[in-house]
Amino acid sequence: MHDDTDFTGKAVLVVGGSSGIGNGIAQAFRQRGADVHVWGTRKTAADYDGVSGSDLSGVGYSCVNVGDPDAIASAPEPFAEGRMDVLILCQGAVEYQRREFEQEGWDRVMAVNLDSLMHCSRRFRPALEASAGSITIVSSLSGYRANKGNPAYAASKAGAINTTVSEDGTRNAAPYSFFNAVGDEPPMVVLGLLKDPATGGMKNTASNIAATGEFVVNLVCEADAEKMNMTSIDAPADLDELEYANIETLPSTAVTPERIASSPVSFESRSLEMLEIGPRQTIVIGEILVTHIKDEFILDPDKVYLDTPAMKLIGRVHGSGWYARGTDLFKMDRPKPLPKD
Repeated sequence: MHDDTDFTGKAVLVVGGSSGIGNGIAQAFRQRGADVHVWGTRKTAADYDGVSGSDLSGVGYSCVNVGDPDAIASAPEPFAEGRMDVLILCQGAVEYQRREFEQEGWDRVMAVNLDSLMHCSRRFRPALEASAGSITIVSSLSGYRANKGNPAYAASKAGAINTTVSEDGTRNAAPYSFFNAVGDEPPMVVLGLLKDPATGGMKNTASNIAATGEFVVNLVCEADAEKMNMTSIDAPADLDELEYANIETLPSTAVTPERIASSPVSFESRSLEMLEIGPRQTIVIGEILVTHIKDEFILDPDKVYLDTPAMKLIGRVHGSGWYARGTDLFKMDRPKPLPKD
């Protein structure tokens, strides 16, 4: 047993721990006294025998398709009495030969690499809360730089500006690349909020959401790119970034923070959960209460058909200042369902 740290008696689940980096993490916890269980994609642990980078000796194993929220919800408890002290999220999927440019490949990668983080966190939140446990997400440098041919794996985070209001009424706006829609009944969004690297405390947006429970997500069009960039300034908490960037706003209908007038789409939202997933990051899961879509982008109000290309949305892709336009699109029909036996 290694004596640099002691996890004796601790229950550790490593999602994606059947091989590679995740397996190394699982064995490191086991060697330090923890009870370890891993989730993988093959039917049994024996199916990994002889696989390079896989050692499942001394750990429990379950086959769980984390790309399926129902599979996560129905998976058997990894430890007796539902206990858990550490949740390691190390799952990952990638599609090669440009399959991420197709809807099916895109959806699969996003479901595993992004959506499942939220689903796993929600599944085990009660157990981790009871034990004062922790969640660690293992990511990739591909999230910070270009990865040719794998857009879903590398970035695929929609560009958005979040507007919030502090308890004393100070308005705040900030751009977020770690944003996505994660549900439709009810409609939900998730935000990834990094902490101040100097102080380790929450930045203004996270502090305001924690205090008031309200925020607005405003999708960004290319015409607003410069103003969006100005809101990223490192400024005191009492600075009104909307005024500083000369951004016009409109009153919201269900929440206190105002929405950005020029945004093609705005989501008035309330916070459902704030999850600390590491020493430097917080996940906010929000319910969309009201959606505003500019009239000129609505093709059919009854069927809710939208002219998305006309919105000229932009998205953050990699590095400190790279963005992509959402105008280079193509459409593919999904295959017809296969006949059932």
